[in-house]
Amino acid sequence: HGCTPSESWIGDLQVADYIEAGNHLFLQECYLWQRWGNWEATLGMQDFCAHFCFADAANLYFNSSFGISSALSCNHQLSFFPLFTWGANLRWQPSSSFRLQAALFDTPIDWEDNPYNLKWRFQKEKGANMVVEGEYSTKVGTIVKTALIAQTSDWTVSIQASAEQPVLETERHSLRLFGMGAVHLS
Repeated sequence: HGCTPSESWIGDLQVADYIEAGNHLFLQECYLWQRWGNWEATLGMQDFCAHFCFADAANLYFNSSFGISSALSCNHQLSFFPLFTWGANLRWQPSSSFRLQAALFDTPIDWEDNPYNLKWRFQKEKGANMVVEGEYSTKVGTIVKTALIAQTSDWTVSIQASAEQPVLETERHSLRLFGMGAVHLS
């Protein structure tokens, strides 16, 4: 309890992860996950960023400057920390080098209307977020992802792409280069 580090001391300087949710007691995630061969399904309250639009190499900075792109977070009301929402996603991985996934996520409800994050319903007036993402891995370890995100309330559309390449890998350490970019189309 008390002031949060980013608000009180750090500001926008990216020297620490700024994962701060305020002084709230709430349900964060609760979902079912099932796998059938090369298909997977996830249904329930979940984090958009845990499944879409992330680079493995950026996980240390996940909710910081290398987390969700500002082109997405400023133009779409997505399910990411601290307000996760109801979502349903389906993933198909026909080979070790290719994966395709699609999902529908509810729009988060504000803290004032949902203080414990227990309201799980799609709100027609706020719309939902649809996303489709493809991932391709090469034999040399390069991972390329492209995602298309659309908000159903006003049909705004964004595209995000990322790529990462292992440079050095040992049993205990790895060095990877990565890049991410996004554009808001409408």
